[in-house]
Formats: sequence, structure tokens, C-alpha cells
Amino acid sequence: MRLYDSLTRCNSSTMKKILQADMRLSSRSNDCWSSHILSAMDGLAHSYIFQQKLLNCEPIDLSRFVMDLRTRHLQYWAPFSNTHPRECNSKRLSDNRLNLLSVVRYSY
Repeated sequence: MRLYDSLTRCNSSTMKKILQADMRLSSRSNDCWSSHILSAMDGLAHSYIFQQKLLNCEPIDLSRFVMDLRTRHLQYWAPFSNTHPRECNSKRLSDNRLNLLSVVRYSY
């Protein structure tokens, strides 16, 4: 997404033409990167807005995109987990994993 966003803000006319050509190609072919990005946006809360901005080669609000992506990620993994990811202290878990690794490493 950052690559796309930087291409929309680029000063190079050649890069803008490449971006526009890839967007036009996305309606006819699934082999271009823009068609992959467009299909990956399915399931996002604001997918219609993001897809329209992509097709018009306009910059996307990355903070909204990240928020939608995070929401989709949490909705997907919630059924497979006993606890919600936001309910656990990830720092404590990673500290415990590091302590376990150091114990295992020095026990030999």
C-alpha cells in the first residue's frame, strides 16, 4: 500500500503513467499487481472507497486502511482463539518466551 501511495504522490510523469496503465489493465487481467490489491481489499469495511481511489489513482488514507485491515484480521482469527488478542498482555507473553529461550539455551 505504501508503494501505491508513494506512486500517487510521485513527481515523475513516467511513474504516474505506469500506475494508470496498471490500473486500466486490472479490469482485463488478473496478472497485474493492482488487480491483486483490489481483490485483497474484499471484506474491508471501506473496501468500496479504497477500490474507487485505487482505480482513480488517488492517494488512500493509510490510517483508515490499517484500521480496516486490523479489524478484518481480528474478525478472522477470533473464532480460533480462546481469548481476544486485545485482552492479553502481549509484552508479558513475549517476555516469558524470551525467558524460556534463555533457560533452554543455557541448560545445555
